[in-house]
Amino acid sequence: MLSLYRRGLDLRRRHLSHLPLTFEWLPSPDGVLALRRGDLTCVVNFTNGSVPLPDHRDLLLTSAEVVNGNLPSQAAAWLLLPPREEQSPAGTAMARPPHQTEEAHR
Repeated sequence: MLSLYRRGLDLRRRHLSHLPLTFEWLPSPDGVLALRRGDLTCVVNFTNGSVPLPDHRDLLLTSAEVVNGNLPSQAAAWLLLPPREEQSPAGTAMARPPHQTEEAHR
C-alpha cells in the first residue's frame, strides 16, 4: 500500500503543473465517480462489480489490477485520456457494465 501512495505522489508532482486548475465530472454508471482534469482522469468504482474504463492512452496508477479494460470493485484508477480532438465520437463517457440495465437504474 505504501508503494501505491509513493507512486501517486510522484505522479502528482510530475503532472500537476501541466494541468488546468478546473476539472469536469464525466458521465459514469451509478456507484462510479469519474473526473477529468486536462488529460488526467480519475475513476473510482464503489460498486460490487467491475466497470469498463473509458478509452485511454495510458494507465498511470491503479489500486487493483485492471482486467480486460475493466476496473474491479472497490478500486480506483488514474489514466491519461487522448486529447479531445482524438477521442471517439462517444467521448469519454463510460459504458454501463453488461450486468446493469437501464431498468435497474430507474
